[in-house]
Amino acid sequence: ALHKSKGTTEAANLATLSASIDAAYGGQVTFDGINSSTVASIAPGQMVSGNALVNQWGQQVVVQENGGNSSEFDIQETGVPKKDCVDLVTAVNNYSSLTLGGTTYTEDNRLQEAEALTGCSSSTSQTITFTFGH
Repeated sequence: ALHKSKGTTEAANLATLSASIDAAYGGQVTFDGINSSTVASIAPGQMVSGNALVNQWGQQVVVQENGGNSSEFDIQETGVPKKDCVDLVTAVNNYSSLTLGGTTYTEDNRLQEAEALTGCSSSTSQTITFTFGH
């Protein structure tokens, strides 16, 4: 049987969630008012806990309007273990930016495998912010 890591599974959930959010907000210019509870109804089932979102490690997933650009939204993954972090960050490609270990990567400066290893190894668990836009 093919073993999928929790990181790979979370990446798939993240892709589904970001696409669902983009579709739901498709007619709007901004993501004003978006938060984890407003998108819980369109999130993958395994991410939903009450009206909050959790990841594969039972930690909080925070959805919010991007602070610097209201036409983008952030999905912040908290408590991602070092061993699953590389699988997660290398499997998600449709971000406009990704912040890992204090460094932000963009569409013009993509996160590379070596940087993923370094960033993910900088602590035992990571908070990773993915930013998506229309």
